[in-house]
Amino acid sequence: MTKADLETLIAAYIDAETKILKGQTVVHNGKTISRANLEEVIAGREALELKLSRFGMKQHATASFR
Repeated sequence: MTKADLETLIAAYIDAETKILKGQTVVHNGKTISRANLEEVIAGREALELKLSRFGMKQHATASFR
């Protein structure tokens, strides 16, 4: 997943949160999200934001010594 992909998904989650807070129902990827699922949408956005914040960080190799 690219940085642009993550940014696009985060924007979609923010749009969904706004619509839910206004009492609307949102259908995304065939899944209906309503006011009752606000926590799920927020959790999804936060997970993507965390992934985006780590995007591009150097991956450190781990060594195993026996």
